[in-house]
Amino acid sequence: MLAERFINSSIPNIHLYDSVETTRMWMSLLNVHHLPIVDHGKLVGIINFLSLDNFETGTVATVMTTIPATNDQWIFDSQHIFDALKLAHEHQLTIVPILSSDYQYLGSITQQDLIRAMAEVMNVEETGDIVVLEMNPQQYSLRDIASIVESNYTRLLNVYTSTLTEDGTIYVNLKISNNQISRVVADLERHGYRIAYVFSDPTLVSDSKDHYDALMSFLSI
Repeated sequence: MLAERFINSSIPNIHLYDSVETTRMWMSLLNVHHLPIVDHGKLVGIINFLSLDNFETGTVATVMTTIPATNDQWIFDSQHIFDALKLAHEHQLTIVPILSSDYQYLGSITQQDLIRAMAEVMNVEETGDIVVLEMNPQQYSLRDIASIVESNYTRLLNVYTSTLTEDGTIYVNLKISNNQISRVVADLERHGYRIAYVFSDPTLVSDSKDHYDALMSFLSI
């Protein structure tokens, strides 16, 4: 999941001598608010759509004399795609420039590319049920949770955590395979885990009425 894999070849390089009109046109066509400024293979910076507001004509160089382009928002091609996501989130970027180890500009990753990358990382295309656990950070043990899930003849397809409360409570999102969700949920509860949510893939629900009734019971928790 290196960043280089998700470089979008359709993102043009904006040069210092390019016009404001051309730059604005590309942003509109690509539905982005940022574009990389490149000079002789080197990243000069990122130009923002808002910086063009006061310019009807002129060049990118002219814009930069008034509003300098940001030149520290990029990652190396060998970094993980998560680093690109973090940078985009922190600076509200619609593109993330990618550089080689010798600081040559290689291309950019768009927001849509990041969504596609996250879909791959999170294994969203594989069918499975989702169980969300709510716990204190001290209670979290991936080894223990995985052992409980796998002891019920299921596979753990994906795990990710999030902190959404002021007291530091974390939510552990488990995506599991097969159609044993009621058994997994019951076993997790027996081990003291609090079930926040259960989302069942309807294609995996057994035709057994007993299994269906058990599933509905857990979904109403």
